[in-house]
Amino acid sequence: MQVLYPCCCGIDIAKKFVVACLLTTADGGTVRKETRTFGTMTRDLLALLDWLTAAGCMHVAMDSTSAYWRPVYYMERILDEMRARITREADTARRLLESVDEPEEPPE
Repeated sequence: MQVLYPCCCGIDIAKKFVVACLLTTADGGTVRKETRTFGTMTRDLLALLDWLTAAGCMHVAMDSTSAYWRPVYYMERILDEMRARITREADTARRLLESVDEPEEPPE
């Protein structure tokens, strides 16, 4: 079977907890499976996102009963927007600093 995503996570969302199963594939094709349970409060969802970010996980599939998926989905969208904004601001600051730090041509 061909590996499409070397690092991915499946999340099952219930009313009071979230179960996440992270699958990572090594270069040799060995799959490592790690399962963790998180609460549904903001700090717990941030811990879940920190865990996935630390693992380099960019692909997540969610399963949920009722509307319990919404906080997880919106939390991820908000953080993605924050990361994008920080990246844009850092790029702008870097360009400004590079333009200021460029050495002046010595007079001849």
